[in-house]
Amino acid sequence: MAELLPIMRTYLIGKTGIKAVFGSTLVRLYVDRIDPRITTAYPFAILRDINGGPDYAHDGAMPDTNFVQVDVYSDAQSTADSGRAAIEAELSAYKGAMGAITVGSSFISNKRGDFDPDSRTFRRSLDIEIGQNG
Repeated sequence: MAELLPIMRTYLIGKTGIKAVFGSTLVRLYVDRIDPRITTAYPFAILRDINGGPDYAHDGAMPDTNFVQVDVYSDAQSTADSGRAAIEAELSAYKGAMGAITVGSSFISNKRGDFDPDSRTFRRSLDIEIGQNG
């Protein structure tokens, strides 16, 4: 099975709404963490796999379901909000081709946000359930 997060990142960075918020040339979307050699600008987003175990249906385990957490960080609340909204607009209820995988379902299961007074950054998060069809 193809690795979902790099495929999802590639899919997102090709979208105009994502480029408008996260940069048009070096799109500030990262998988798992920011490379420490990169000096990043705000806003940026990190995609993380948060699978805890398989989901089950009456017929048994559903191995082709992934849970992804997207965290958008910014020094301004407005750009943290607009970053999360741009990603939500592209992934909420999406079905179709995404690189080497076919997404059968994409649901936003949770949204939250906070402010870290130490780093003075806003974080806006989405939890997304992605069902793959092959």
